[in-house]
Amino acid sequence: MALHDATFLDRLPALPRLGLGISTEHGAGDRPGALDLLALRAGHPHLAGFLEVGLEVERGFDRHTRAWIEAGGRTTLHFLDLNLEDPQDLDPTWLAGFRAAIGQLRPAWICGDAGLWHTGGRERGQMLLLPPILTDESARQMAEGIIALREATGLEVLPENPPGTVYVGDLHLIEFFARLCEYADTGMLLDLAHLAIYQAASGHELMDGLDSLPADRVIECHIAGGVHRETQGWPWIDDDHGTDILPQTWALTDAVLPRAQNLRAIVYECERNPLEACLPGLREINARWQGTVLRPVARRPALPPAPSPPRDPRRIQRAVVSLLHDPTLEDFPTLTEAERALLRDIEPRALRTDPYRRGRVLTALLEEAPTSAALALGGEPAAALDDFFSSKRFHRAVAEEERFALAFLDWLQPKAGGLALLEAAIARARRDPPRQAGTLLQRAPGLLPVCLPAGTLARFASLSQQLGTEPLAALAEGLPVTPPPLESGEEWLLVDLRAGLSECGEELARLILAADQPQSDEHLVQLARELGADDAAAEVIADLVADGSLVPAGGALVSR
Repeated sequence: MALHDATFLDRLPALPRLGLGISTEHGAGDRPGALDLLALRAGHPHLAGFLEVGLEVERGFDRHTRAWIEAGGRTTLHFLDLNLEDPQDLDPTWLAGFRAAIGQLRPAWICGDAGLWHTGGRERGQMLLLPPILTDESARQMAEGIIALREATGLEVLPENPPGTVYVGDLHLIEFFARLCEYADTGMLLDLAHLAIYQAASGHELMDGLDSLPADRVIECHIAGGVHRETQGWPWIDDDHGTDILPQTWALTDAVLPRAQNLRAIVYECERNPLEACLPGLREINARWQGTVLRPVARRPALPPAPSPPRDPRRIQRAVVSLLHDPTLEDFPTLTEAERALLRDIEPRALRTDPYRRGRVLTALLEEAPTSAALALGGEPAAALDDFFSSKRFHRAVAEEERFALAFLDWLQPKAGGLALLEAAIARARRDPPRQAGTLLQRAPGLLPVCLPAGTLARFASLSQQLGTEPLAALAEGLPVTPPPLESGEEWLLVDLRAGLSECGEELARLILAADQPQSDEHLVQLARELGADDAAAEVIADLVADGSLVPAGGALVSR
């Protein structure tokens, strides 16, 4: 039955009953004391009916997942790098990698937290995982992403309620997911530990909203341990995936299981704990599920749109990102009054529950800007650059969904000069998308000329040497560096991720830059003549194609 030819409840019988399973993600099994997936399956097969694989497409599967696949174990696929509400996130490169993973894994379905995994692209140090904006507009936008992914993969897509301490919107989380499931015509993954976290963080009673739950659409549940914490006297629950399952989670489990007549799977998220420590929780979940007596639950009527003034959920979400990095922020010039009103309900202390957020992102930024940071710091420890997250430049990058690394290097440029321009060019080259095959020509991805103050290459080489083999450690300690002086004039450099940095003639640089967008062979030959190649122009272009500097590309012809 084609997915677009029937409603979800009509498609439901095709979904297999997977039973009780466990989860993993890249590298989880390599941590000391982590769960041995195959040992659990061999010794307790009824407690390990399937493996939910968390996937970042760029990282792929680790050896533990590959071993599970080779052993013939059943699976589901949980994305860790997709913003469902952002159509641009379903880009061809990511989608090709995701489809390849499906081909290897052969999952029963796709699932994933319906929240914000990243902003400004899939960048190092992100993994934000923020809850969705709980409004009707947000549910409608996210539903479009679910439908697009379902149609692109041919598999059901089950959105999951994410954890968090900051929830923004005028809908209860359960009401939001009820709307999302209806708009997308899908089932859902209900994380019971995350629901307990939401109820506590939002000031609700534990069972609030359960009458709005689309129980017949709950196909999968998650259960995990948690721990109570406090930030400046504000209590919250940390989703630590330990083996201490909180009483609130058990109470919600007992309330939901009898309603979930179409439940196909439960995952115990305990991947970083030893097998013996996981067994009691697995056995208890299994016993409660097996002992559940289903009771009929009335189907909800169609949901009317929630009346409200027009609001842009993605714009609100970006404001939340800014607040989480800079809780003192008070100015939101890009928001309407109706959008700002939603932010006023945020508990200020909830913004401060992750004291390492800025440090994680800064570490990732320093990896791409070591020499610029060293020059800007002037011997101070790297922590001095933490001010970036309170700067107008950072908040503009968030609001405009810029790459954080490029915004950071732009912020450093007044102090770092040409080094920041050079490292920005390297960062841009790393982010070049693959070229679509075609009959035109375009500069190769990872190849980018840049014009800089003369002496920048020598300065880059010198500071790289002074920072040594562990530049992050040197920056953290505050290593003083001595940059060689710049020279008069300018120099053209060629950033080439295949061959490194090299000096480049201005004519060649301008020729390659002209092919930043697809161009015809004839146009590039003519430009080469104008730049001085004369009768050898055609040979120059042929040589650039032969050495891979220009590659066949598709797309619309860009005029001069």
